[in-house]
Amino acid sequence: MVVQGRFQRCELPRRCRVLNIWRRRVPDENEDAPNLPRTNSVLVTVTNPRLQSRFLTSPFVIIYFFVAIIGLGTLLLLLPFTTRTDGSAPFTVALFTATSAITVTGLVVQDTAFYWTRAGQAIIMGMIYVGGLGFMTIATFLLILLGQRVTLTQRLLMRENLMLDQFGNLVRLTVAIVVVATGIQLLGFVVLFTYFFLFVYPIGEALWQALFHAVSGFNNAGFIAFNHPSGLEVFKSDRFVIGVLAMLIFIGGISYLVVIDLIRARRFSRFSLNTKLVIMATLA
Repeated sequence: MVVQGRFQRCELPRRCRVLNIWRRRVPDENEDAPNLPRTNSVLVTVTNPRLQSRFLTSPFVIIYFFVAIIGLGTLLLLLPFTTRTDGSAPFTVALFTATSAITVTGLVVQDTAFYWTRAGQAIIMGMIYVGGLGFMTIATFLLILLGQRVTLTQRLLMRENLMLDQFGNLVRLTVAIVVVATGIQLLGFVVLFTYFFLFVYPIGEALWQALFHAVSGFNNAGFIAFNHPSGLEVFKSDRFVIGVLAMLIFIGGISYLVVIDLIRARRFSRFSLNTKLVIMATLA
């Protein structure tokens, strides 16, 4: 038997020599045990990934966030200063309005202009903005602004939220969506405010009406805050207001991806297949 260091090699069978199998030498009884460094015990907590996958799968996370935003909007609309009536709004009214605003549906059970105060209308407008962009878009954009790293899970959620097949350039696409969408709404606000201030409302009312309807129009929300019993019908013969709102509705309705493609490509031959189909179907 040949001993090398603390290990020994088996010399008995031929197969053992061919495979070169090494075994740890067992110390004798009279041999002192080696001085090994003392180690401290470490407690490691291991979570079950199967339990997490049930709650953190991308479709359910998006649903959870939307439910949370609807709940927050409902609580805000329940505050007493959000309505023009005595006391707070009924729970069903607040819940229905918050759900309609977040999902940019536009269905209401109370007149937005006469039932809700400016504070209530501001809450509704904020929910329209968040619902139009999507929670994951805003959350990812805030992470980018704060200099945080966008993880793989967040990228997957972003792709599910935008219903995309591609996985690359999601961070750049998120920034482009927020910038383009906010820029178009601000442009619509400036145009409407200029017209309202010059021909329709005093400056304070013109500011609010222009801001609210620029956001509502671009996101196709259907909420109207004009302080007139007939609502938008008061401007039915005003081609400028109707034209600006119609343009905002059209641009917001063809989706952010199409708008970004139109800005970047600028030529029909360079548009993506999705953009070409949307334009042809819309014009037809």
